Amino acid sequence: GDVIFSTKCLGGEVAPSPACAGGALIVANAQAKLSAISLASGRVAWSGEDDLPDVASPLATEDFVLTADSSGVVNCYDIGTGRKRWTHEFDESFYSSPILAAGRIYAMDNGGTMHVFRASTAFVPVADSRLGEESVATPAFVGDTMFLRGQKNLYGIGPP
Repeated sequence: GDVIFSTKCLGGEVAPSPACAGGALIVANAQAKLSAISLASGRVAWSGEDDLPDVASPLATEDFVLTADSSGVVNCYDIGTGRKRWTHEFDESFYSSPILAAGRIYAMDNGGTMHVFRASTAFVPVADSRLGEESVATPAFVGDTMFLRGQKNLYGIGPP
């Protein structure tokens, strides 16, 4: 229960949850900052103030940090430096958080379209699939099954 470190880097109402990878704790919220806090020192390694997520939590991998926001913008940053790698604008907003599975990023927009793209230094789309109803929930993978919650239904997609 002892405090290991404390760093001031967020403000206002915070909806996104933190993410952790690459020796960094990634925190973000709208009207504040996107920050990488070094787990070794407890200090802010880098931060940025542009294109901040307001609801969706950031996704951290060993190489990248991805954010999605309610204006439909997805950003990819280098986890070590905070340098923006790419930005892609979608037609719908995001409340669900992007997730990583099998080397691909899965991002469900509020209109119910699952956008799949590669986890890479450039935006490389793989597929878009419509759920058939609106969705604001983050997809979940359990074993070989992906669970999606729409506005009215819960879907399990996987092998029989």
